[in-house]
Amino acid sequence: MFLYLSITLLILIYYIITRKYNYWQLKNVTHTKPKFLLGNYGDMILLKKNIGETIQDYCNAFPEEKYVGAFYGTEPVLIPKDPEIIKLIVTKDFYYFSGRELSEHNHKEPAALNLFGTHGDNWRVLRQNMTPLFSSTKMKNMFHLIDKCSYKYEEMLDRETKMSNELEVRTLTSRYTM
Repeated sequence: MFLYLSITLLILIYYIITRKYNYWQLKNVTHTKPKFLLGNYGDMILLKKNIGETIQDYCNAFPEEKYVGAFYGTEPVLIPKDPEIIKLIVTKDFYYFSGRELSEHNHKEPAALNLFGTHGDNWRVLRQNMTPLFSSTKMKNMFHLIDKCSYKYEEMLDRETKMSNELEVRTLTSRYTM
């Protein structure tokens, strides 16, 4: 009796965990079969690759697709690749895609309080505050300043590399951003 109950319980747990794995198939979205509990982000979860490398490798597997489906653990994740689709998501359809946080704990990490790390109402407020800062006129006016700073940064890198083969990148980039 205990054996039957255990087997039934294991089958039920397996079904509950894997029931979302046919999500992209039902939506006719290109995807690969996920690994049990790890999804398509196994290398990142096991600390073999960072998130950027993982997503890049996954997207490179489907070079002709405009978007692909993946699984972060057991959760389905849409990865848009086409610039036009990304533009639509970030501008017009942001209401439908506002829950795209990288972690449930981003609100506790100050470095994650940016447009890419927040979601929901926090994201909406940040976007409303940031949008006027990056109008096309202001970006055109800033271009000369950025160009000048980049040129100085390049000169500084040349000078530093002539003095030493090893560089402390953190201090160099902080000097550039100041």
